[in-house]
Amino acid sequence: MGIMSIRLDAETDRRLDEMARRRGQTRSRVVRTAIETLAQQSQGQTTPFGKMAHLIGCVSGGPRDLASHSGERFREMLARRNRRR
Repeated sequence: MGIMSIRLDAETDRRLDEMARRRGQTRSRVVRTAIETLAQQSQGQTTPFGKMAHLIGCVSGGPRDLASHSGERFREMLARRNRRR
């Protein structure tokens, strides 16, 4: 494990203390989490697509035209729900 020392301005230092206190974590843990988050973002893993890429194409069966008539289906769903009330 590497050891690193960083210099923070007063405002950043205050924010780090606040985040650590709110999360119940050490300042070091908050910094490691922030670095991990930045690393994931740079690899595209925190975009909505990146977060669910493993799910795309994993379901078989069902209607193939779900997107082509979504407006009509949504209106029908709302109409059914309103009739039940």
